[in-house]
Amino acid sequence: MPFKKFVSQTKFKMLSDKYMTRTELPLVLINLRGEIVYFGTRCTLCEELLENEDSVLRQTCRLKMLKAVEEAFRWGEGYITNCPLGLIMFSVPIVSNKKLIGGFLSGFGIFPEMKKDFVEEISQNLGNFRESFDEMKLKD
Repeated sequence: MPFKKFVSQTKFKMLSDKYMTRTELPLVLINLRGEIVYFGTRCTLCEELLENEDSVLRQTCRLKMLKAVEEAFRWGEGYITNCPLGLIMFSVPIVSNKKLIGGFLSGFGIFPEMKKDFVEEISQNLGNFRESFDEMKLKD
């Protein structure tokens, strides 16, 4: 089933623009392989911190996004979870003929109450994927 038949790039851009204007949050659309099909803007924290070098983290992120969409489908409503680094993300499934075909994801941020612990938590979570990184990048 061609995924783009259900959500064209033009429709996604229109939706994404309105969504980002109202929420100031990124919006991505993924398929059932966890691949990003379209994005208005997307979370780039991992790439910025790891300088595009950690494919294990990237794969883990992709699987986590897919799992979030699957859980949203399973429960029949939006689903809130966290990314591998601890950022809050939420998902909404896209369904056709009672079958999951993909989903929208957004968030990729932190609750204001988390700001003071942000650097420490991200540092700990990144430690699961590599030995070290430049913590100063988190403080910018």
